[in-house]
Amino acid sequence: MKRFWQVIAVFAAVIGILSLCACSSQNQKSENASQSSAVSNKTEEVEKECNWTMEVSDTVTAQVQGYEFTCTLAIMAVKLGGLDELGTYRGIVTLKYQYDMKQGNISANAVGEGQEIDAVIEVVKYDKEKYDESAGNTALSELVQYDAMALGSFILSGSGKASESAGGASWSTSDSKTIPVPFRMTVDGGKLTIELYTIAPGVKFNGMITGTPI
Repeated sequence: MKRFWQVIAVFAAVIGILSLCACSSQNQKSENASQSSAVSNKTEEVEKECNWTMEVSDTVTAQVQGYEFTCTLAIMAVKLGGLDELGTYRGIVTLKYQYDMKQGNISANAVGEGQEIDAVIEVVKYDKEKYDESAGNTALSELVQYDAMALGSFILSGSGKASESAGGASWSTSDSKTIPVPFRMTVDGGKLTIELYTIAPGVKFNGMITGTPI
């Protein structure tokens, strides 16, 4: 009888071990399936085609060569399709500016605006050397590895007027023209920073690039 209960005990122990192994195996399979599903979902998310929008609507005030400079830059451009923000954007660029100066008995101001209705902006992988060279200086940018960049020139058509007075005398002028406005842009995590470095060196405008799944 004693041996009978010993056999039963051993049998029960074996059943318990087998059950534990089966449960462990099932849990492992479930975990593997969950991980596989997560990887699959992540891959699907990364590879999702999007339409991309570049948008800037920013007003900056700064001191430029003794003048108080206020400038508003607006950009609305789109790129149809693609897995990331790289590629060719087309849209409208509008610039409005105002300079004001008062030193002693001299005061001056200038206002103007320009627009390009078919601007093309090519966003490419960031290259620090090319980015710095675009402004004629190889040591301008921070030691940051941005996601992307754009270099180019807007062709803005518009008008402006300027006036100055000093010691009781004054003059004013107005003009309409089309001028190139070189720019350089960085993109980092969807946030973009753009500089119109011949109009106001060091003045930067901020915006965003966003993707909408197709």
